[in-house]
Amino acid sequence: MNGYYVAVFKSKTEVLSFVDKMRYYGADCTVVPIPKEAHQGCGISAKFLSRNAIIAKRLIDSGEFPSFYPVFEIIKLAGRTSTRRIY
Repeated sequence: MNGYYVAVFKSKTEVLSFVDKMRYYGADCTVVPIPKEAHQGCGISAKFLSRNAIIAKRLIDSGEFPSFYPVFEIIKLAGRTSTRRIY
């Protein structure tokens, strides 16, 4: 099983800022294309592992990212991909 989270924003500037802040707090975070299941956003999103979800939640709850859409969990298992909205 291969799983991760993606945070979706409607602003590219906020995606890049979020990734920088995640890295500042020691979380492994990268910029990736938005999953097709998200149906929203600016074209890119922030990818991070579940072990970094607490850091991500705190950053999102800080109010610094008004264009935040949702966080999705992406799970790849046996050649299939499933997506669910986390927060």
